[in-house]
Parts: sequence; structure tokens; C-alpha cells
Amino acid sequence: MIDKVKKIFENQIDSFDQKKYLLAISGGIDSMVLLYIFQELKLNFEVAHCNFNLRAEESESETNFVKNYCNRYNIFLHIKYFNTEDYAYSHKVSIQIAARELRYTWFRELLHEQDIDYLITAHHLNDQLETFFINVLRATSVNGLTGIPLRNEQIFRPLLMFSRDEIYQFAQQHHIEWKEDSSNASTKYIRNKIRHEIVPVLEQISPDLYANFQKLFHHLEEDLLLKKAYIQELITKYCFPESSYTRLRWDLLQKEADSFVKLKHILLTYGFDDENEIAKLLQAHTGKSIFSNQFELLKDREQLLIKTKLLNNSQNITFFIEKNESKEIISLIFESPFREILTNKVREITLDKDRLVEPISIRKPYQGETFQPLGLKGRKKISKYLKDLKLSKFDKENIRVLVDGNDKIVWVIGYQIDDYFKVNENTQKTIKIITT
Repeated sequence: MIDKVKKIFENQIDSFDQKKYLLAISGGIDSMVLLYIFQELKLNFEVAHCNFNLRAEESESETNFVKNYCNRYNIFLHIKYFNTEDYAYSHKVSIQIAARELRYTWFRELLHEQDIDYLITAHHLNDQLETFFINVLRATSVNGLTGIPLRNEQIFRPLLMFSRDEIYQFAQQHHIEWKEDSSNASTKYIRNKIRHEIVPVLEQISPDLYANFQKLFHHLEEDLLLKKAYIQELITKYCFPESSYTRLRWDLLQKEADSFVKLKHILLTYGFDDENEIAKLLQAHTGKSIFSNQFELLKDREQLLIKTKLLNNSQNITFFIEKNESKEIISLIFESPFREILTNKVREITLDKDRLVEPISIRKPYQGETFQPLGLKGRKKISKYLKDLKLSKFDKENIRVLVDGNDKIVWVIGYQIDDYFKVNENTQKTIKIITT
């Protein structure tokens, strides 16, 4: 088993013996076998142990067991105590989800703080099998049926190909001690019901159950790769990145067969997984939005716009003339002297320098604010000017104005300057401003 684990590392991680690892150790048989194998391979690792304060004396006994083991072998140990029930109540999640969120948040912190390359967990083939049935009950997609990945970014699971029986036999053979979690015997949770009531029946029906499931997972992973490749082709064909969002050409996609199915899978890559919500959006008026955890999806006539949800960015950004600066979302480059009539370029303007009062600033336009677009005699509300351009809601949200030291609008950035600042026959000094 040790040689097989070593081979898995060699196939998955370059120079694996030069990396640093964090082992998630509960004290149970799976994690203690994992710990023993790491000791035998003489890898560079530390141990992280979670006490969720759910089983009183038993939880403390497991913590002491892991602590004593690490002390005996001079292994660096991190221990964290969690108020799991309080977290579950305040976040309105189950105890299992609360424990998962708490431990993985802490693990990620340790990876960063201790400069560790990989988190190692002791998930095994039985966990994979149980997860498969849980996801079947949840009517998950093919993505869910592929189960627990061997490697997911910094998380690596080298025991995933071994069954619980193989791990037990290895522990017996090498006289490895562990602590039994009494909650594993309970059928209170779905996973334990599957473990104790469904899997034993399947083992009786099919002696090759685990080997066959490994083949099934392999086939599902192959199918998933093909699916991802096809979805990427659809994204390339129908999704077009713009300055601050992606334009999804639903007007073109809907001409294809099974267009809604294809749309649904494209949007799933952005976290939009409610097909009823998507269908309603397609029937809604322009300007209607729905949200995933990270993105906003906007109906814009017969197209869809996808934008990353950003924190409020309404603060002013101040610049001094002729001092080229990069600040947050924008940079200004000043070129002076420069003499030419404005050519209405989108990202650069030429102004009458003597009419500018320092410092100049960039901010969001105020509600009802007006300016005099170049060439017009009267003033116009910025909102009306943008409406006439038929900009999308996302475009309007990203509008910023350049104002001078008197808070007078100089430029609706990317679109038009105020007529007051234009270059004319009386101009003595000019300045060119370029946004990057």
C-alpha cells in the first residue's frame, strides 16, 4: 500500500518529495493510516486536528490521542477547537456542513500562513461510493456523480483508490492504533444509512463492487471531460468578453437545436444553477437581473450580460495634472504641450489646459447631474445622454466622470467631453489625457 501511494504521488505531483504537506488527522483509522504512510515515506508534513466539541469527552479523548501521538514522534501539530453548533445555528446550515465549512476555512488559513503546498485528507473508496449515492438522491449532474476528485487545487487525497477493508487490513498488519468515532455507527445521517444499510447489500450482490465502481468513476470522468470541452466550444462561439462584462449572444444561440439546454450548461460555469430562474429571466423585460454567488446575469434585449459582482467602488480618485498615475481601476497619462482639435477618441481627449482647475478627480455621476456635450448649445442630463446611446445597465453602472477642482464635469469618461473644455482658436495651452 505504501508503494502504491508513492506511485500515486509520483504520477500526480512533480517533485512530490520536495513539497510540504498538511495532514488532516482526526484520530480515526483512515487518517492514522495516512499519517503512518507519510512517516514511512519520510515526507515533510505537519498535522492539523479539529475538535468540533460535538461529543464531549469522546472529542477530547480523540484530541489527546492525536496530541500524544504527535508528541511521541516529534510531529508539529495544529489544534483548533470549534463551536460547531453555534456556527450551524447562526449560519442556518446542518452540523455536517458547519463542520466542513469550519475545518476547510481553517485548513486554507494554515496553508497560507505556514507556506504549505498541499492539504492531504484521508478520503477513500468507500467515501467515494457513499458520496455517489448521496448525489444520486440529490439528482445531481454528471459533475456530482464523478464523486470526490483525487486532486482539487491544493487538496490531495492519496487514499481514494483504497477501500475501507484494505485500510483496515493495513492498520492491523502494521499495528496502527486509532480512535473509533461512535457517531460512525449511528444511522442518524444519510451517509451512515448508506454505509450500514445499502452498501452491505450491494457487496453481497456484487463481489466486485469496488472495482466496478472505480471503472464507473473513470467512465464518468471521461464523459465529463468531453462535456467540458463541448461547453468550452459553446462559450467560445457565443460569449464575448467586453471591458467589464461578458456578452452572451442568446439571440444567436437560440437558433440552435436544444438551445436552452446549451444555455443552461454555459451559465452553470458561472454558478447559475436554477433553470426555472433562467427561464423566467429570458421572458423578462430588459434590465432584469439574477445572481449567483460571484456573478450577476442581466437581460439586455435579446442578449445576456454576465458581470462579476464587485464591491462598491463609489469613492473619488484624485489626480494632479501632468503627474501620470495609476490608481485602483484607472490610470491617467498627461501629455503637454499638445495642440490638436479633439477627434472624439474613446480613451483619450485633448482639452484647453487653462480652463482646468486642479486637482482633477474621477467619480460616479450624481443623480440628475448635467453637462454640455461637445458641439451642443444646451445642457443635458447625463442619464438622458447615456439612455440615448442605448447603453446596457452594466455599462451605465460603470460610468465615471472626470471633474476639475470646481467639481465641474470635464468628461464622461469613454464617451464625451464638456463643450466648455474644448480646444478652439483661442486656446493657448492644450493637454492630452489618456486613460489606460
